[in-house]
Amino acid sequence: MIFNSYFVFGQNVVEVQRTELSKEFNETVKKAIQYKDSTIYKKIENFENGLKIAKSRYEKYRIIFNSLGQRYTSTKQYDKAIDLWIAANKEGIFFPFDLNDKDDLPYLQKYIDNKRFRDFLLVNDRLRDSANINSKTEYFVNLPVNYSPHVKYPLIIVMHGGSGNNINAYYDWESKEINKDFISVYPRGKEMEGSHSSRYGQSGITDINEIYQQVIKKYSIDTLKIILAGQSLGGHLAIRLSYNTIPARGLLLAFPVKPVDFDYKKAIEFKKRNFKIVMVCGERDDDFFPGQQEMSNILDSAKVENRFIRYPELGHGFPKDFSEQIAKGLQYLLTNE
Repeated sequence: MIFNSYFVFGQNVVEVQRTELSKEFNETVKKAIQYKDSTIYKKIENFENGLKIAKSRYEKYRIIFNSLGQRYTSTKQYDKAIDLWIAANKEGIFFPFDLNDKDDLPYLQKYIDNKRFRDFLLVNDRLRDSANINSKTEYFVNLPVNYSPHVKYPLIIVMHGGSGNNINAYYDWESKEINKDFISVYPRGKEMEGSHSSRYGQSGITDINEIYQQVIKKYSIDTLKIILAGQSLGGHLAIRLSYNTIPARGLLLAFPVKPVDFDYKKAIEFKKRNFKIVMVCGERDDDFFPGQQEMSNILDSAKVENRFIRYPELGHGFPKDFSEQIAKGLQYLLTNE
């Protein structure tokens, strides 16, 4: 269910209600996991049934973009895929499709000479451009169990990856410890590439800082216990925010992208602040693991307290025990030892 009411207005950012995933969508995802060893047509049937009973545009977007479009393409059902995308466009749903980007969505190269697809792409691009005219950075807040305005709570701000969304981030970073003990904030970048695929862009630092100012005014927060968290480019943004804009206690990062300006001098500043960092990384993350390793070495040389958790078989993604790593990481970051 989606609520469209806005709670807090700012020049660049706005607080919104979180999108709840329906039982029907969760059941579709559960079946997809169960069907991992089934034929691709069985998987397609599951997602087709899920699309019919999807309760929100977000759920439709997830099923179409993450599952059906690619599977129709892999089974050479090209017209069926195009029909699916056109129907979504008619509902105002648009996708981060770019024929010039051969790396992120390589299956789109199958449509490069397809006139129907190119006509669809024109409409899709218009929807994207229209959505970006008045787009703002949105965020939602999740309050801890039994929240009381008379109690001060630690704060964690979780930032999605390069082209992502805060709903996915909320579920990817699901944690009993966060839900029980923290006020947690999930921003969504304002540069929209798809209906639910956004980037923080050049205003990311300014926007997240504005979110921080809004949140500490509205909610009961212990400003001595602030954690910045993020994955991939969201981790990159978290690191840059920790330099001097938000008085964070530490960083909890999943497969982060190393900022170009992160060096020994920055690490020394962390040392002076008794700052701590936790990084959860995969050694098969070929593009970014070298930078992650370099950051760990710099932190060690500056004697900054940090934990560099490496998974030998993991690439650019979350380990299966990520919720456990969140729990351990938060405890480590907030202890004084």
